[in-house]
Amino acid sequence: MSRVLIGVTTCHARQFVPRAQSQRDTWVLDATGLADVLFFSGDRHIAKEGYHRFSQPDGWRNGDEVFLDCGDGYLERPGKIKAMCQWALAQGYDRVFKTDDDVYIDVPGLLEAEYHGAEYIGRPVESKQSSRHMFASGFGYWLGQWAMRVIAEDPAPDGLEDQWVGKTLADAGITLLGDRTRYVACYPGIEPRFTWRLPATRNGVVFCEYKMPAKMLEMHAARNAARG
Repeated sequence: MSRVLIGVTTCHARQFVPRAQSQRDTWVLDATGLADVLFFSGDRHIAKEGYHRFSQPDGWRNGDEVFLDCGDGYLERPGKIKAMCQWALAQGYDRVFKTDDDVYIDVPGLLEAEYHGAEYIGRPVESKQSSRHMFASGFGYWLGQWAMRVIAEDPAPDGLEDQWVGKTLADAGITLLGDRTRYVACYPGIEPRFTWRLPATRNGVVFCEYKMPAKMLEMHAARNAARG
C-alpha cells in the first residue's frame, strides 16, 4: 500500500496559527487512517531568534509539524517546496499532495480520485512566461515520486512557487494532468453554504481560499450536511 502525505505549507508568523488549527479541527480529522497530514514551516527564523535547533539534514518534526531548513517568507516558497519534497522522500512517501493553510479538502474524495499514476495533478493555469507548459495552481497539487525527486534535486528554486514547480517538471518531461472539476477556486465568490449545492462546485474536493478560520468551519459543516 502506497504511503500518502498531505503536506500543508504554513508559516511561523502568529496570524497563520489559527488557520492551521481550523484545518486540524475540520478536514484533517477525516484523514485519520487514510493519509498523513503534516504542517511544514521554515525553521531559519528559530535560529535567528536564538532558540536551539534540533538540526537534521532534511528537517525536524514535532507532532504534526515539520520544520525545514529554509526560509518562511512568501518569496521563499520554492525553497520550502524543495525541502518538503526532500523530507518526504527521506521518510519513504510515495506521493505528496501539497496544499496551503487556507484550503479545505474533502479527504476521502481527494484520495478516491483515479489519475492512473500521473506524476503531477492539479488545477491548470496557463503560464504567461511560456506556452510550452501549464502549471498547477499552488493551492493544491499532487506530486509522485519522480516529480518529487525532480523538485528535490533542482539546484536553484526561484520565482513564484507554482510556476517554478510547473516549469521545473516540464523541463524534466513531466506534464500536468489538469483537473478543473475537483480543484476549485471558489471563495470569496461563493459562500460555503452554497458550495456543495451548485453544479459548478459540488463535485470539488479541494477548495480555496478560506483565510478566516470561521469560513473553514462553515465549509466543514456545509460539507457534512451535504453528505448526510
